[in-house]
Amino acid sequence: MSIATTKHDLLESLKDREFRAAFNLENVYTTVCFQLRALREQRDMSQGEFGKQVTPKMAQERISILEDPNADSKPTLNTLLRLADAADVGLEVRFVPFSTVLSRSVHTDMRQLEVDSFTDELPRLEAEIAFETALETVEASAPVNHTTRDLTATLYAFPRNALTATATAAAAANRPIPTGATPIPAAQLVGL
Repeated sequence: MSIATTKHDLLESLKDREFRAAFNLENVYTTVCFQLRALREQRDMSQGEFGKQVTPKMAQERISILEDPNADSKPTLNTLLRLADAADVGLEVRFVPFSTVLSRSVHTDMRQLEVDSFTDELPRLEAEIAFETALETVEASAPVNHTTRDLTATLYAFPRNALTATATAAAAANRPIPTGATPIPAAQLVGL
């Protein structure tokens, strides 16, 4: 069955309010179960090893239950926060339109459930903030139109040589490097 057909069939079912409520409940807990397993496996940990990372510790059996979408027991928000802390990831709980739920429910690649730990993503976060700082410095030196900003972002994201991010942004904006700007090595921008 194609993704479009699955989405169409699911959309037809979601038109019934009672179905929507039941689907929402089931979808949330199923996604949490699968994502917890994906996070644990991404870190090459057994259920027991992961349970030891949780504060306070959780038994292997509890992790097994939390990874089982058919379990009667459902995690609380406090439990999810403890699991997020153990995986060193953020936890975001928010209300979304059903279009988002529909789209995510038919795209079920387990790799999309993986999340880098804070430590693993820290170099990228630092580079992104450095990029934004450099771009703001360039923009502050004179008005920048959207085309220039898009070009600047593209050049930052795909450095071709040893030019610094600040120099690249200045070149894209057809301006000199601003006085006092701190150059950002292009190597820091890998992966942006």
